Parts: sequence; C-alpha cells; structure tokens
Amino acid sequence: MKKYLLVLIILSLLIFTGCSKEKEKPEENKPDVQPPKQEETQKEEPKEQEPEKGETQGSKIAQFPEAAQGKFTDLSITFNDSREKVIRELGDPDEITTWQGSELYIYNNIGIYIDPSDEKVTGLTAGEGYRTYGIKIGMTGDEIKRVLGEPDYEGENLESGASVLEYEAGDYVVEISLDSEGKKSAGITLYSYNY
Repeated sequence: MKKYLLVLIILSLLIFTGCSKEKEKPEENKPDVQPPKQEETQKEEPKEQEPEKGETQGSKIAQFPEAAQGKFTDLSITFNDSREKVIRELGDPDEITTWQGSELYIYNNIGIYIDPSDEKVTGLTAGEGYRTYGIKIGMTGDEIKRVLGEPDYEGENLESGASVLEYEAGDYVVEISLDSEGKKSAGITLYSYNY
C-alpha cells in the first residue's frame, strides 16, 4: 500500500507540475523583446503633374474649355471643320472676303477663317455684341479681366497694331482686341499656334 500511495503521490506531482507548466507555456511564448517597430512608409510628395497634351505652361484650359477644343462657347463650328459643314450649319455667309491668305466667311457678327487649300476652318472671330467665354464684346478691358482674370499677354498685336488681351488655352489663343482708345473690347479672335 505504501508503494501504491507513493505512486499516487508521484503521479499527482507529475500531473500537478504538468498542469502548472501548461499554464506557463503561454508566458514562455511571449517574446521578451518587443519586435522592432516597422518604419512608417513615407508618403510620397505629389509630383507636379505634367501638362496634358495640348496644354502649355500658363494655360487657362479650365477657364476656356471650349477654346481648348478650338471653338467659341455657343458656336457648333470648330477648328478643322470643313467648308461644307460651315455652310450646312450656318447657311450661306453674308459676305466672303480674304484676310492674310484665308477666306473669311462673315455671318452677322461672326467671322470664320477657312484655308482655301484644304477648305478647313483655321480661325474664329466675332465683333460687337457677341457673347462667348462669359464675356460680351463691348465690355471694357477691366471688366473682361474681372471675369477672365489676368491675361497671359497684354499689349499690342504686331500685325494689326491694336491693343489686345490674350489668354492661352492649350494650342489655342483667345485674343480680345480693344478699341483705338484701348478701353472697350472691339472683337475677339480664336486662333491656333499651329496655323
């Protein structure tokens, strides 16, 4: 019986120590040293976006989305449209004249420049009372600047000698000519650097 009792005590001790070791195991699995903190990934500085195709530095495409597409705000005719489309959309012009090698189709207060060699639209112009890009021809230069902001160029048109305000829109330029006193807008022309 002593042997039996001794075996029971030993078994009890083994069971007791085995259970206590089981409880300690999770403690053993805990690392003594905290893992090193992972370095935070540095946020990349936003890169300066490259200008989109047709956009130039200083370009005001956001102000002149129609101009950047080669058209006035409420006119369906755009650069590179054919002579046939112009006549189909607007009818026969009131007058046809020439200007610096282009034919100029005049409709009331709108002029459309057409290259006679390929019969494509190469420019748009408008006069007194015409509204486009949020301005009306006849407004003063200061009124135009309040609406459109500062121009990319303000000075003299070297060909005509007129005082002008010019706004770039991608490959195109919106040129607003002022009267002889340089105060009121007398006309607006949309032309392309490519022509």
